[in-house]
Amino acid sequence: MLSTVAPGNQLILKMSDYSSGAADSGKDQAMILNRLYLCVHALSWIEIEPAEQRQRELQWGGGEHWLGRTAACRELDLVLRQKMQRLIRDIAGNEDEAFLILPTGLRGNRELIEFARAHLGARCLVCRLGADLAENRRILGTGFSRGLAADRAAAAAAHGAPVSAYELAAWERSRAWAADFDQQLATRGYRYDPATVECVTFGANWVGCGATYPIQMARAFGLARAMQRRFELSNPDWSPLLLAAEPIQQNLSLAGQVLLYIFRNGHLGPMAATPSPDVRGRYLAQYWEGIRGIMDPAHVVTVDFPAESVREVDLFGVEVARARGLWAEPNRGPVTMSVGSGVFTPYHSTLVMAEEHLSLEEFRAALLAGTVAERHWKRTFAKSSKSCGRSIPDSTDRGGRAAGSWRRLDIHGAGYR
Repeated sequence: MLSTVAPGNQLILKMSDYSSGAADSGKDQAMILNRLYLCVHALSWIEIEPAEQRQRELQWGGGEHWLGRTAACRELDLVLRQKMQRLIRDIAGNEDEAFLILPTGLRGNRELIEFARAHLGARCLVCRLGADLAENRRILGTGFSRGLAADRAAAAAAHGAPVSAYELAAWERSRAWAADFDQQLATRGYRYDPATVECVTFGANWVGCGATYPIQMARAFGLARAMQRRFELSNPDWSPLLLAAEPIQQNLSLAGQVLLYIFRNGHLGPMAATPSPDVRGRYLAQYWEGIRGIMDPAHVVTVDFPAESVREVDLFGVEVARARGLWAEPNRGPVTMSVGSGVFTPYHSTLVMAEEHLSLEEFRAALLAGTVAERHWKRTFAKSSKSCGRSIPDSTDRGGRAAGSWRRLDIHGAGYR
């Protein structure tokens, strides 16, 4: 079996526990794929449906969360459609590449599927399973269910507490969808080596499905390398700040399969109508997990930024301290940043904005030199660290309790790409 364990993962979970496996069927005859593209819930805003906003929000989160959201997201999706079509045409000329789609059923996504099938034929794969967990278990069989039970037990043992229901559900979907893609690839005569295959992912949205599912599916596929998330092919439709951002560098690797993303801000900020300074052109950064299942540790990164050089902001560009009714000021010392796993997990991705005087080189150097540490959940209360001059726990669960401690990882990223 062509399989591997991602560096930093604590447990070995074999894909044979979940599916027939793309890498197992017809080894001698199958065509080896060297690159996979995973398109997650893309192009929802091409046609605003259903027309009634309340129903649209309930169905897929497509409400007017801020003034101008719908228009901005639709305008971006029209651009993304052209980019994705160009990408699909490029893939058509590379027989060792395949295009995998997590569908939504919305018009823009349906049209993209038709376009990809027309250009790629058997190398366009659309996930056949939905979000119904019971139905997915029925289709995939008892082996899949046994594997999920083992996952839950391993996660509880690793973290010292049961995993939340919403995170378990997301993990089960990720496992099921990966298994379905593996089965489709095997049936069509394709396989991949998870130790060497390159995976690229994009879609919607940057902090939601487009984060959680690729991060988890990389684990489910047994990949040695994290999927490369592409911001320029994604719609960050939960964030007016990120909608106006430009990617500077992406997928910069740190220890523990942690990935760094740096952007240039193009948003005026929430105080644009006041005499506040113009924040356009300042640099933004986030860390995201590259590969993580429910049984794996989450991470934090402590960054020794120069004093008074960065501020933590939220997805709307508001300083986090100010949003909490506190005095807002730049950092006084090192900042501990949460490494994100996406909306269906307890782990957000801290977003920092550089002060005007901080250069890109200084910002990037500090971020790449950050100390990566694993979160540990077996203790009731967290150790604290200094972030923006205040003592804060490293994480808080959805019930509001401080949770875990962290242990430093000694391996650091060797540079940036």
